Amino acid sequence: MDWYHAALYCNWLSEQEGIAEEQWCYETNAGKLFQEKVSVYTMLLLPHHPLAAAASTSYFLGDRQPQVTALKKNYLGLGGYRLPTEAEMEYATRAGALTSRYYGETEELLPKYAWYQKNSQEKAWPVGSLKPNDFGLFDVQGNVFTWCQERYESYLHGTNVHIDDKEDIYSINTQDSRVLRGGSFIVQASFVRSSNRLSHGPALRSFDFGFRPARTFR
Repeated sequence: MDWYHAALYCNWLSEQEGIAEEQWCYETNAGKLFQEKVSVYTMLLLPHHPLAAAASTSYFLGDRQPQVTALKKNYLGLGGYRLPTEAEMEYATRAGALTSRYYGETEELLPKYAWYQKNSQEKAWPVGSLKPNDFGLFDVQGNVFTWCQERYESYLHGTNVHIDDKEDIYSINTQDSRVLRGGSFIVQASFVRSSNRLSHGPALRSFDFGFRPARTFR
């Protein structure tokens, strides 16, 4: 699963649940694709039109899916589904714990809570097969990495650093890596920690990347 498809699914889920389109969290090129299809169908209705032959083999006739092009302004205040911010994901993973893992520190208990290199048999497992954290969330560590909303940026350093969970820039650049959290079934135990973070370009797919839809309720 790449970041773009995860975000597109969030829009789809918003639509399925009857959430108004103005509350969806991602801009797409769906309108542009619709206009392209209308133009092609018009040409095909004119069999002697010089562009008709070209249109019949055009990429417009393929099953092109809408693509996410930007984050909507004020997405943290919208009611549609979206990917969780990195701060939200860490908060949900820790479930109030200050230790490196939500149950404590020791690796000895890790196989009871997370699928990782040692116990996964090199495959992903059905969600909910192991113990949840104190928020009742399963597989927030291990199994598959979770895509987060924003771009990857280095942490600030210092003794008085305060970071607000603010919105990222709205444009999406395939060259800007985005954050993944949680570890996966193919990583060693040292990667399966609440603070561990990974980054990859939004177009990259991997068999150990997944996502969790989030919503803002007010």
